[in-house]
Amino acid sequence: MTSWEFNHLEETLKTLSDKGDLSFSRKQAIRDRVFRAIGQIELADAIVEGEAKAASLDVSLSHLRRALLPHRLSFSMPITIAVMVLVFVASVMTGAVAQSSTPTSSLFPVKKVLEQIELAFIRNPLSRATATLNIADERLKHLEASLGEEAALSTVLRESQVALVSARDALEKAQEGNEADPGVAALLERFNALLSDQKTILQDIEGSSENEEVKNAVVAIREALKDGAADIKTTGTLPSGNASSSATPSNQTANQGSVSLPEGVQTFTARIGTVAGKPAIFVGDRYYQVALSPIDLTPYIGRSGVMITGEISGTVVKIYRIAIDSTAWGEKPPAGAN
Repeated sequence: MTSWEFNHLEETLKTLSDKGDLSFSRKQAIRDRVFRAIGQIELADAIVEGEAKAASLDVSLSHLRRALLPHRLSFSMPITIAVMVLVFVASVMTGAVAQSSTPTSSLFPVKKVLEQIELAFIRNPLSRATATLNIADERLKHLEASLGEEAALSTVLRESQVALVSARDALEKAQEGNEADPGVAALLERFNALLSDQKTILQDIEGSSENEEVKNAVVAIREALKDGAADIKTTGTLPSGNASSSATPSNQTANQGSVSLPEGVQTFTARIGTVAGKPAIFVGDRYYQVALSPIDLTPYIGRSGVMITGEISGTVVKIYRIAIDSTAWGEKPPAGAN
């Protein structure tokens, strides 16, 4: 928000407060409606986070609050001050840099504040759940990228788990009264895919890390998901088993008991996940290691509903053609393919 836009918003609120045809009770009612619409808890959380990182601001929050005291904005009440503070914070923070930061970056707390501000203004439950899933997806990518970096793993593990729990809570709210909405089912499928990816990454971490703090964090995450698994009406439960079952070598037992695709060339829908830190194709609970692909699958980890034409051989797949969203890559299977 530019200085002009900020001043214009302030003047608009002042003009509204000066209207003689609005009684105090009417102003209070408007204030309360805005308060509920934006979300009291999210605003409070964002402000608290902002106070803790006031050094990152060009203008301190305390100074900004003094500038926005009710004698300047007689309509303000607490909510107007809160909204103005949040909007201004979003404009003066180093947003572009912070948005690309990782959990171990010094700017990551700023990124979290910006995320809280964004979520505070999303009122549609489906949109909010989508936004939290996007955050959780990004955190899992950070976690996977941190494999082998012992100093960073504990922090990244914690942030990944917090994001997944937030996504689960948002999904529960989105589902209330919308059980038949196909959008909810799609979000649930995506959430389950993220849990499955987390399980695989946790196995990789536990098998490779010698850091006791990291191993303890893995155990704590499994227990937290086991204890906090919430009922989901679409499929019965959010499957805590995806993130709480004991670790097993991913190249030995993870596929046991799963229904496999027939050998030879097949066209099927799948999800892109990871096994041993490398992209893999998942069909249900069964995964296939990728021997050939027309594109690098790494940027698409976590995507579901991916259409694939490929050659299945045991637990290996050669991908000849792949379609993600509305974009396709690759060609028809070669003449010699089965």
